Amino acid sequence: MADLLSSIAALLRADFAVEADAGFSAVKRIPSTGAVKLLDYFAALEPDGRGPLLDVMARFGAMQFFPPPVVHQEALELHASHAALAQQRTAMQSGPFAYGLRYVDLRMARAMLNDPESMARRAHTRSTLDFEPRDNPPKELTPESDIRKIQPAKAPLLRKSVEKAFARLFSPQKTKLPAAKPGTPVPSAPRS
Repeated sequence: MADLLSSIAALLRADFAVEADAGFSAVKRIPSTGAVKLLDYFAALEPDGRGPLLDVMARFGAMQFFPPPVVHQEALELHASHAALAQQRTAMQSGPFAYGLRYVDLRMARAMLNDPESMARRAHTRSTLDFEPRDNPPKELTPESDIRKIQPAKAPLLRKSVEKAFARLFSPQKTKLPAAKPGTPVPSAPRS
């Protein structure tokens, strides 16, 4: 198992290196505050600190291909002992990555900006900081820099986009099924 895990990790590590060399062009399009925070952290690292982080990320990624009981102990040990991971955890809890609207989801950021009490507390907190929190949303996700003007996607719009993408990929046919009454077993698909 160790050889297979190492082989998968090496494959992932090579893919991560290509993505990192390309400036994480695919990851930058992910609308996730966690992804934005990770990319900002990675960009702030010295070049010689990036390799060890990619190594441990590849190892953890490879572990996802195995049942949890098989890799549980190694994951715990790696999480507890890997220096790059410890450095990342510490940085993610520090001020520059803990404050700022850039690291808050869009709905929460808009709510904060529209609430006078939140704005007063925000101003007070910022007056005590020795750094300038980042409030700008990633330009890869929106050209708009004013968070109040960004309109989040609604479920119907997302549903239409997903359905179009699936139609291009899989050519599915939509069918409506009758609703089952509560307590009625759902018939299974015929087996061939």
